[in-house]
Amino acid sequence: MQSLAHSARLLGAWFYYPPDAPALEQLNQHLGDGSLAEAWPYDVGHWLTTLSEAYRQPLCEEAYQQLFVGPEALAAPPWGSVYLDPEQVVFGDSHQTLKRFLEQEEGISLATARREPLDHFGLLVLLLGQLAMEGREAGVDRLLGEFLLPWSGRYLEQLEEHAPHPFYRALAQLGTITLGQWQTERGITPQLLRLYR
Repeated sequence: MQSLAHSARLLGAWFYYPPDAPALEQLNQHLGDGSLAEAWPYDVGHWLTTLSEAYRQPLCEEAYQQLFVGPEALAAPPWGSVYLDPEQVVFGDSHQTLKRFLEQEEGISLATARREPLDHFGLLVLLLGQLAMEGREAGVDRLLGEFLLPWSGRYLEQLEEHAPHPFYRALAQLGTITLGQWQTERGITPQLLRLYR
């Protein structure tokens, strides 16, 4: 599971943090100098090259604000409950189910810097990487099959369609490919859940 752990921690960071965040400084340096393509555990060199070229273009920070923060309504909200709950709200029923799974079954109590939903795509991918690093295979499989794969394809489609910057369009494509590789590697059949967005 080392390949999954490594790629999840990198991918999740790009989705969760703003492009100028200190947490991304080293990762972006490796992206820029091409060394990340050699270290990435799956064959996605083309997509990392595209991502690197897009990152060099201006206005990436503004695009992050527009896609992940607001103040306008987000065209591609990164929270699972927006897709899985009939009311399309954050902190919905699916969020509560995820929270129970993390706390009661995995013994994880997440505290984020701001009061935000735990079902943020980037946060879930980072968490997936942590579970994989710890060798918690059952947790990895459940997180993928029940809490991430059922809605993430739709989210990534919307992100690619509405992203105002090529970096986030390329990131959506890399996310789609990487999640497909994880699904195949782990032999996951995602739960079929109704999507409301």
